[in-house]
Amino acid sequence: MADGEYERDQTYLRTRITADGRDGFPVEPGRYRLVVARACP
Repeated sequence: MADGEYERDQTYLRTRITADGRDGFPVEPGRYRLVVARACP
C-alpha cells in the first residue's frame, strides 16, 4: 500500500448469499435486507 492510499477492510465478507447456499447462505424470501451506505471513497 502506497503512503496515503486507502485500503478497504474486506474481512467481514467471508460468505455470500447464493441461490443454492453453497457459498454461505441460501436465498430465503423475506429474510435478508440489502443496506447500502454511500461512504468515502
